[in-house]
Amino acid sequence: MKHNRKKYRRKPFIMYSLLEGNRIMDTKKNSVNILEKRQLEAVIYYQYGVELSLDVERNQIEVTRSRKTGRIKQIFLNKKYFASLRAKDGFIIPSIYGWKYIASASASTLPCIEIKEDIAQFIADGKTLFSKHVVRAHADILPGDEVCIKTVKGEIIASGKAILPGTEMGIIRIGKAVKTRKTAKNS
Repeated sequence: MKHNRKKYRRKPFIMYSLLEGNRIMDTKKNSVNILEKRQLEAVIYYQYGVELSLDVERNQIEVTRSRKTGRIKQIFLNKKYFASLRAKDGFIIPSIYGWKYIASASASTLPCIEIKEDIAQFIADGKTLFSKHVVRAHADILPGDEVCIKTVKGEIIASGKAILPGTEMGIIRIGKAVKTRKTAKNS
């Protein structure tokens, strides 16, 4: 006997926020609701120490979602790719545009690494950053953190995953410091 699958299909997830009394939108749409916007702001604050306001009135925020779970995968801000959400831990992986947007809010607390000008071309091509080329690194960087790589002039050229702690980058003369993921040329 065959079952009619349409009969047993789940209804879209809709709930009401207890704090605001606002209706949270269907999870299959490409828009962001108030609760999700606050969660994104909280993750950015937790990860990078920057109080960033993703105003829906000022910025056009769109997302792409997983087809199976309805969770946010990518975030677009003003029609530009802003960041991805890592599925295993929910952390935000900013694009180059995302790093520039976050840096405009507060550049002093960002986990950034400054490099020499002569090596900037190689890093912009996607090469791994070695410790001996680091001029300055934020002291709060831990291995596995997402970091931005910028020149001494302050131009953000790449982002990647830290391999060494920030206190040891530039001091240790041998070894990798950052595995480069995204560059200004690729984005």
